[in-house]
Formats: sequence, C-alpha cells, structure tokens
Amino acid sequence: MVYQVVNDTWFDSEKLFIVKGEEKKQKYLDNYDAYPDVKEAKKPEDRYPVLTFLSSVLCNLKCVYCYADHGNYNHICEQNTFTFENYLKAYEIVMAEYGGIRNICFFGGEPLLDFKEIKKFVVYLNEHVDKAKLPTFSIGSNGTILDDEILDFMEEYHILFGTSLDGSKHFNDKSRIGDGIDSVYDKVMETLQRLDERNITCVIQFTFTQVHLDHYKPGDAKIWMQEFEKLPIKYYELIAATTQGNLCEIDLRNKQNVEKLEKMSSEIAQYSLEALVDGRTTIMSSIFANLIWHLSKKQKTKHCDAGLNITIAPDMRIYPCHTIANDRANSIACEPGFLKEMAQSAVFEKMRTMSRNDYDKCSECIAKNVCNVFCKGMCETCKEPPEERCIMMRVFLKETIKFLMDEYPNHKKEISESVKKIMVEHTVI
Repeated sequence: MVYQVVNDTWFDSEKLFIVKGEEKKQKYLDNYDAYPDVKEAKKPEDRYPVLTFLSSVLCNLKCVYCYADHGNYNHICEQNTFTFENYLKAYEIVMAEYGGIRNICFFGGEPLLDFKEIKKFVVYLNEHVDKAKLPTFSIGSNGTILDDEILDFMEEYHILFGTSLDGSKHFNDKSRIGDGIDSVYDKVMETLQRLDERNITCVIQFTFTQVHLDHYKPGDAKIWMQEFEKLPIKYYELIAATTQGNLCEIDLRNKQNVEKLEKMSSEIAQYSLEALVDGRTTIMSSIFANLIWHLSKKQKTKHCDAGLNITIAPDMRIYPCHTIANDRANSIACEPGFLKEMAQSAVFEKMRTMSRNDYDKCSECIAKNVCNVFCKGMCETCKEPPEERCIMMRVFLKETIKFLMDEYPNHKKEISESVKKIMVEHTVI
C-alpha cells in the first residue's frame, strides 16, 4: 500500500520505496511490477539461542508499570532464586539440545539478589568450557544494589550490563520506586559512574509512561536525549509502557494523550536523526539506524525472537519469552529431550510462528515491514499489538522518511557512515 507521508512524498509499505512528486508516484504505480519485492529478513533460526534465566523472581523495587507484578511473576514459583546446581543443570540440558548458546542473560525480578549463585556459575563455565563455545553474558538489572564485589566480577568476566532510566530525574522517580530508596534515578546514575570507571559496557532502556505525557511540554524530549548523550553508556532503547491497569498506563482514549505521544515521538526522532548528520552518534537509540538500514536495503526487519530463544524460571520451567512467564501454563519442564515437547507445545508453536502478518492492524500499518518494536509477548498479553508502540513506530518511520528525502541527497557519506557504525556496534553487543 502506498501512503502519503507529507505533501508530495509517498511511501510503499510493501516494497519499501520512497517516491517524491506526483508524476514520479504515478510512474512508480504504472510500472509497479518492475520494481523488486522486498527482501526477507535473515532467519534467526540460523543462530544458537539466547538463554535467559529468571535468576530471581524477587525485586527490591516496585516500579509502577512492571509487567511482572514487581518481579515476582504472580508468584508462579515456589522457589524464588536459582541455585548453582540448577544453573549448571539447565545449561547442560540446553547445550545438549542445541549444541550451543549465543548469550546467557540473567534477568528477573532483580537478578543481583541472586548474585552469589550467578558468580559461582559464570566462574565455573569460564573454567570448564572451551573458550570457543563459551557464550557471552549479560545482566538486566534495576541498577540499585551494585557493590565492589559485583563490579569486580562484571569487569573480570566482561558482563554486559543493562538497566533502566526513564528520562530526567523527575520523570524516572515517579514510576521507578523502591522502599528505602530516596531516588532510584540517583542510585542508577551512581551505578553508571562506577561502571564507567571499570570500563563495563552498559545499555539503557527508556520507557515512556502516562507520567511523561502528563508533564510533557515541547522541548522536554530533546532535553532527555541530551542527558542520555552525556551518560557513560553504549546506547539506549526507547519503548512505550504497555502495562495495563495502573497509573502509568497510557490512556489513549484521551485524544490529548495521543497528540502528546505523537509530538514527543516526533521530537525524539527529529533530534536523533539530526545526529546522523552532525556526527553526534556515539550514544543514541538504534531504532533510527535500523529503519534507515532496512529501507536502504529494501529488507524486512526480522521478527521478535520469542519462541526461538528460551527463558527458564527458578523452578526449572521453560518459557518461550520472559514477558509471558507469569502463567505456568505457558511452560514446559527443563528436562533432557525438551525440544521434542517444545515442538508439540501449542504455546511455543504460536510464539515461534507469530508475526506481524497475523494482525489486521499490522497489515494495514505503514511500518508493517520495518517495525522493530513488535513484541510477541505483549501481543499475547494484550491480545493485539499495543497501540502505544504502534503510534510511536509510525511517527518514527514517517520522520525517518522525511529525513531521508530532505537530508540524504546532501549528506550521503555522513549518514551512511553513522548508520553503519551504529549497526555494527549494536550487532556486536
């Protein structure tokens, strides 16, 4: 379908062509079959899986928008944390099934509440596994309980650290809160500084909520981006909160909220895309580089890997994704031969094969082939793609198309080099 983006600029969501001018658009449509079809994304099945451990289903924070019920996943596990023995057992079972693991991610809850067992497990693997077969390691933490022992460990074993920071202090501390912590923002900022002193790679997720929209005024998003650029991080990701039934849920029934979300997304996109021209590309979200990359290659963005990667809870149950690990019915036992049971599981099959093509709203969306915020777990939870993410993605794509038409002809080299650098760095991580 060909969409009008602005004035005399059109975009074909099927073949990913951008056309400017009424005459060129008509010529494009008249010769449509002569233009090549979009390339399919590289299939993630070609790679070893990512193994995510729900290291702890406990958390020291009570973030208002947490999809995992403050980290405990609705108390699905009688055991709250992993033991070293179960880490090792799960690892050996998964290795026997797949022959390799790409990355091991320690997640939660707050995984560092289980630090002693994590450390014992990682040290053991480094001492007993051939370096060529050793996976990379990452930790997804709220960033509030790091001490010198944890920092020493992450530095020695090159652990990638991921945490959350939702804009400026005022916004962050409205939704990310914890007992006995005056400011989660200050705690995370302190952690980032300590990580930087040890050259530990860190990435951040920035989640928009109703709190941001309630207080947003033009210029705020630019301030947030500028603050992120000063942080000792590799990059940050952007996402809209989709958790339902709390004060941070974005109320899209309110037209003013929709308008604010669109304006905020537009401001973020414009500021970030300008960075590709002026060289300010060391710290930014990869969303925009990904869009430019896939538009230029005429290649679809790959789907979410849920159902291909695996998540294991402390009770040794395997889930297709951590976002749906709050229902034991979505799991199978972590036992030898589990791939056979996984292949017979309706839940795993659904998550493995789910795509944007399954939803009418995706099929009719301008970003249908280049959307990189499509989340299978959130679609399963919400019964359809969350509209908050859809609004954000549509705005990001339209701003990227306008940027390419206005800036690419005069700044091809700068934009190409910046995009390539970002894509390589993010792929490596």
